[in-house]
Amino acid sequence: MVSDVTLQSAISAQNATSAASTSLASDFSEFLTLLTVQLQNQDPLSPMDSTEFTNQLVQFTGVEQQINTNQKLDDLVALQLSNSLSSSQSFVGNDISYVSSEFFFDGSPSEIRYSLPRTAIDTTIRVYNESGGLVYEEEVSGNAGAHDFVWDGRQIGGGVAADGTYEIEIDALDDTGASVQATTVVSGPVTGVESQNGQIFLIVGERAVGLGNVLNTKVSDAGTNNTNGLTTALSYIGLDITYNNDKLILRNGQSTTVDYTLPSKADQATIRIFNDQGQVVFTDDVSTSAGQNSYVWNGNGLAAGEYSYQIDAIAQQQTVVRETDVSYDGATDVSVNYTLSRPADAIKINIRDSNGNLVHTDNGKRDSGVNTYTWEPASGISEGDYTIEVVNVDDEDTQISVQSTTTARVTGIESSNGVIFLEISPTRSIPLTNVLSVAVPEEEENV
Repeated sequence: MVSDVTLQSAISAQNATSAASTSLASDFSEFLTLLTVQLQNQDPLSPMDSTEFTNQLVQFTGVEQQINTNQKLDDLVALQLSNSLSSSQSFVGNDISYVSSEFFFDGSPSEIRYSLPRTAIDTTIRVYNESGGLVYEEEVSGNAGAHDFVWDGRQIGGGVAADGTYEIEIDALDDTGASVQATTVVSGPVTGVESQNGQIFLIVGERAVGLGNVLNTKVSDAGTNNTNGLTTALSYIGLDITYNNDKLILRNGQSTTVDYTLPSKADQATIRIFNDQGQVVFTDDVSTSAGQNSYVWNGNGLAAGEYSYQIDAIAQQQTVVRETDVSYDGATDVSVNYTLSRPADAIKINIRDSNGNLVHTDNGKRDSGVNTYTWEPASGISEGDYTIEVVNVDDEDTQISVQSTTTARVTGIESSNGVIFLEISPTRSIPLTNVLSVAVPEEEENV
């Protein structure tokens, strides 16, 4: 796992690079001193072999180049962190929405959003003060999806709560009495920016909110998502989404489904599955039909974990030479003439009934000039109207673009660099913009 880059880690990296550069200079100076002494005291009749110290010089040069590369990378990291710190200043004075159960109340109504992954029959929102004391509670909607709630500071015993930090708790139970976990998003004005242990935080009231928790800002130049995006993301929690993807998760004892779309029919389609080392661990032929297709993979004895996949689909280049309608009287064979300007790689004859169903296919003559194909209908072919299609098939294959998708359950939301992500597992999330479709889980449809 790659660690997050912080101001502190960047400074440590710069110090390490500087120390390495100083140490290399010192070592190189000592090397030149020793080399000079050796050359001065070598045996004239048996001079030193220059190969060894030439190799050492090459090694010093390689190390120096690596240190120079590290210095440039350190400069880039420092510049990026500086830009992050500068851009975070644009949040000051604006209201932000962030994932948290804690918020700062300053006397103004506090906007709170919550989302339930499935329907609850008994849902209560409770507000606690910093000492853990209950100051307010109210029954709220338990429908699956996103909801808005505004607390104006009212307390159970009357009066208005004092300014300070409060915590929201959503107590929700489904029809079986099981707890329904809610995701809460709170809002507040940013009053400042600070750094803690090398990480940048926004100050909201008495709270320090990490930039990674920010989902939305009402007025900002930081490029964060708008309120509609936040509302959409919250409403997806608990639902099944289909999204563009080239990854799949294999769980013990479970198969996994890959969905993909072909814009046109392919002559051949193959799925290749790779492990985390990029090695092919499985291949198989898959459906070549145009439109939506699915392939179920059972893992074939492989270890559980994350794999990637690629679907290759090819189609032969085909040109319709002639398409003609004919009538079959139930007794007489049917013939069709077609002309080729030059010899063909292959000629395919397709015959369809009046409903477009393929009833016969065959290979035709490939010679240049006029050719004749005679159809001798098999027994069982009824009289009527048919279409004979003569197709010139080229040996060269054309790659078909495949759109690969995956379906998964949304469990939460998060933000990174102003982009809203949907959490689909404890270790995986996907950008909101990758979502292609949303569906209510089957168990929800039966409620």
